[in-house]
Amino acid sequence: MSRSVLLATVVSVLGASAAHAQVRVTKDPVPAPKPAGGATRRPVPSTAAAPRPTTAVAAVRALADADVAFARLGHDRGWKDALLATLADDAILFRPRPVGARAWVAASTFPPGEFTWAPAWGAVSADGSLGVTTGPIAFHSTGPDSSATGQYVTVWTRTAATAPWRMLLQLTVPGPQAPEVTFAPHQPTGDGRPRGGPGAVDASRATLFIADRGLAAAARADGQAAAVARVALPDIHLLRTGALPFVGVDSVRTVLAARDADARFASQITDLRMARSGDFGVAYGAYERRTAAGALTEEGNYVRVWERQPDGGWRILLDATAPLTMR
Repeated sequence: MSRSVLLATVVSVLGASAAHAQVRVTKDPVPAPKPAGGATRRPVPSTAAAPRPTTAVAAVRALADADVAFARLGHDRGWKDALLATLADDAILFRPRPVGARAWVAASTFPPGEFTWAPAWGAVSADGSLGVTTGPIAFHSTGPDSSATGQYVTVWTRTAATAPWRMLLQLTVPGPQAPEVTFAPHQPTGDGRPRGGPGAVDASRATLFIADRGLAAAARADGQAAAVARVALPDIHLLRTGALPFVGVDSVRTVLAARDADARFASQITDLRMARSGDFGVAYGAYERRTAAGALTEEGNYVRVWERQPDGGWRILLDATAPLTMR
């Protein structure tokens, strides 16, 4: 079994009955390492809009604590029990395409091994009902060629501000072993005011469907680099196979332009999840890359995290793809 297949099979669903779960999290951001692939990780420009009140940052840190608590639960009770205790009723896993997570986990057997991860970055909606964490992940087993590393993306939901966080969606991108990280929360650029009222969530869902489909159309017409750069937030995180995360618009434009040179990217949204405040949404679906002659070079699943801005427009916080096949 190849390492990329192993990662998709084991790590992407947190599917290891780990002997130890080691999570290293510190709460003060430090300079980020330079990623593989030649692009430089850049700090958020000083011209970024003013952040929301510090309560938003505190909410992100609390979400990171929930991520760490899940790791400890898996260590103490085993990963199958931990998942069933943490998954939302409508949670999604990619097996290989989206499936109902609770039924899949209940019917599955998990191999033993050592599993480690650490949240490095996160963001939450204005009302705290939807959030995302991402960071390095690794699985090590005693079998031959059974180590796998990469970056995970976990989307979380909760029913109220005091309710526990539940896992809603999880995707893992195969990549190199990442250095130890420190947690750095997203500094929201929106105004932080929930966009409530009758029909507000449905209206936000509709506009985000349009935004995600519009991005797909722009990528087909102009290339993914130009399309993503136009709607990216300053601290956008891009996760691609074989590399550490790329952070910042310039880095994202550089790496996607290099990938556009040999194959064009196309995506199709499957569904999305929206915060009750209507300012934060997560789209997921299928993607493929094809050469100019039409030959398929890669296909897989994508997850995009969007944040709505005060002007009503949507901007990308995170864009992650994980391949099913690469040719």
